[in-house]
Amino acid sequence: MKYIIALSLSLLSMTVTSVKAQTLDDAKNAYFHRDYQQVKSIIEKLKVGKNEDIRLMAELAMLTIAIDIHNDADDAGDELEDFLEHNPNNASFHYLAAILWQHHAKNVSMFSKMSIYRNHVAALIKAGELAPKNERYQYGAASAFGQPSMLGGDSDKQKPMVDKLMVNNSAFAQMAMMDYLQNTQDKENGFIFVDQVVIPFKDNIEVIERAAQLLWTFDKKEQAGELFTAACLLTPGEFEAFVKWNDACQLSASFALDGTVDKATGLISIDRLIKFTEVDDEDSQYALSTREELILKK
Repeated sequence: MKYIIALSLSLLSMTVTSVKAQTLDDAKNAYFHRDYQQVKSIIEKLKVGKNEDIRLMAELAMLTIAIDIHNDADDAGDELEDFLEHNPNNASFHYLAAILWQHHAKNVSMFSKMSIYRNHVAALIKAGELAPKNERYQYGAASAFGQPSMLGGDSDKQKPMVDKLMVNNSAFAQMAMMDYLQNTQDKENGFIFVDQVVIPFKDNIEVIERAAQLLWTFDKKEQAGELFTAACLLTPGEFEAFVKWNDACQLSASFALDGTVDKATGLISIDRLIKFTEVDDEDSQYALSTREELILKK
């Protein structure tokens, strides 16, 4: 009987932990969907009666800082620095911090942008160091090493990380290789690589969007527009994939405005973006204005 009670309590504990983790994932997903009100709501619910859960409280503190960064709150950057100093060994915190630093750089003066971008690069590298088996973080670190040395990059370290990722031939490996080909301005191999990757990874939003970005950088705008459209026509992703899907839809529509993409196709893309956007913010308003322009031109 005691064994049954103990087993029941253990299963209950596992269930509570699972629900907590899923709810925390919901908050993180809402963040990537720009639904900051939803993030705040989940944070408040999770805080109730759980002050003893140090790890959870840290996760919620990080999400609170994320909202402050996006709201351009006073001292939000300082809060992020202090938080990382007190949580130096958590890879996921450094990874999210890298994303936040990149956004924060848009809100600071020109004199401060350089140091913020250095923080962004350093956070990506740190996340990769702390989680050597996490391919997303390894991809982020490889991308960071490809940045200029004045920002903390180290080009000599990028290719070895890319080659290591390519062993598993994952989606992150493909994106890491495209980063490298772009950084080295290797157009010939870049075009070959895109041709090789778009079929086997045709259902991966992040890979297709990255391939489109590479073609755009290499002045193949028409082909880039086709891939942005293809990514937009996929089912909207979650977390980081939603951000890339959002970008692909907006770029498909923007390319339609200048005639690179067919206007009817661009309208389909922007309508999908509007349909699956759940918040009313500056980005969603821009999507609506893009739609109006397309209708007028069509």
